[in-house]
Amino acid sequence: MQLALAEEALRVVSIEPQALVQGTHNGDEGGTNGWIDTQGYSRAEAEFLFGAVADTLTQVDMQVFENDANTGNGTQIDGAVQESSGAAVDKQSYIIDVRMGGRANRKRYIRPRLIIGPNGTAYGAIVIRLYDAYNVPVSQTVAPVLV
Repeated sequence: MQLALAEEALRVVSIEPQALVQGTHNGDEGGTNGWIDTQGYSRAEAEFLFGAVADTLTQVDMQVFENDANTGNGTQIDGAVQESSGAAVDKQSYIIDVRMGGRANRKRYIRPRLIIGPNGTAYGAIVIRLYDAYNVPVSQTVAPVLV
């Protein structure tokens, strides 16, 4: 038997819908200090949702960080980043999928980070979804993409 992903088990709104001005925005609304406890879950999705974006906005970086504790800055998860220009994210959504099961040196807590570059504002929100795993026959599994 191998593990497959179950339906969504927990949803956390990490950043409520709001105007996001130039600067770094950590997911501070969900969890403790913005850190979301992933113990017992096998996968996390960070969905970055955007509404109207100022035409002048030049940079939007979406990232997912991890940490052993629910305090401090943590470190960016390798591959868990999406960079774009402001115009490209206008009324779009992006998902960073993190498969936690089987990753070496996995940390317990995750937190999304959104960097809004100079010259503009983006309206947006971040939602984190955590998923459980369950046993299924090997013939029903797909090799996961590990981030």
